Amino acid sequence: MFRLARVLCETAKTHFVPVLYSPRIAEKVRNRTSHMLPVEDIHLGNLVGNQGRRKKRRYGVGKSSARAGPLGGHGRMIRKLGYRHRSFEGGQMPLVKRLPKIVPQPIFFEEQMKEITLGDLQAWADQGRLDPTQVITPRYLLLSGMLHALPKWPGIRLTAHGYAIFNLKLDVRLNWVDEEAVSVIRARGGTVLSVYMDPATYFYQKRPANDPDLVPKLPPPQIWARYTRPEIAGYLVGREDLFQALQKSYRFQWTPALTQQK
Repeated sequence: MFRLARVLCETAKTHFVPVLYSPRIAEKVRNRTSHMLPVEDIHLGNLVGNQGRRKKRRYGVGKSSARAGPLGGHGRMIRKLGYRHRSFEGGQMPLVKRLPKIVPQPIFFEEQMKEITLGDLQAWADQGRLDPTQVITPRYLLLSGMLHALPKWPGIRLTAHGYAIFNLKLDVRLNWVDEEAVSVIRARGGTVLSVYMDPATYFYQKRPANDPDLVPKLPPPQIWARYTRPEIAGYLVGREDLFQALQKSYRFQWTPALTQQK
C-alpha cells in the first residue's frame, strides 16, 4: 500500500514522493524535530515544538468566541469549573447570610446523665431487687443487677417522677438528685447527697466487690458552684475552704455569688 510520506532530501528541501509505507521510516521522520537539524536546514516547513510539550487551551480567543455577545457566557461560566453554588443569588447577599443564625442552646451538666426515677426505685423494691437498708450508689445499682451496664459519664441522675407511689426510707448518694426528689426523700425520712465523680472514679465503680475505694477528685471550677447548692443536697455545701488552696492552681477566683448559679 502506497502512502504519502514526508522526506527530507539532501538539499534540505521538502517534497512529497510516493514510497512504500514502513513504520520505521514514519517513526524516523516523526522524531526528527527542528532542533535536531543543522541551522542552515531549518525553515518554516519543519519548525516544531519540543517533545513532551502540553498545549495550553485559550478561552475566548478567535472568530467564533462571541466576544461581543452577552456577558452571561463569558468569564467564570466559560471555564471548566465555572459553576455556581446553591445559595448564589447573582452577586447580592444570599438569604442564608441575611437571616439570623440559630445558636444551639448549651446542655447543662445534669442533662447529660442517665435518668432514673423514684418510681423505678419503688418498683425495684416491690420486686425484691432493691434492699432499702443499703446505700443507693451507682456501684450498688450495677452490682445488684438493676442496671445492665454502667451508664456513660457524668453518671446517674435521680428525678421525682413517680413520687406519688414512693414510700421508702433510703440513703441515696448519686451523681445528681433533683430538687423535687430531695424534698420527697427527706419527707419519707431518708437522706440524700449529690456527689460528683470524675471519669476515673466513676468507671472505677465496675471493679469487683473486694477492691478498695478510689479517692475522688474535686470537680473542675465550672462545676464547683453546682455542687454547693443546698437545694440538690450537694456534697460541697459549706466546704468553701476546699477551694481557697486551689485558687492559684486553677486560676479561678471563688466568690459567694457562684453559689447562687444553677
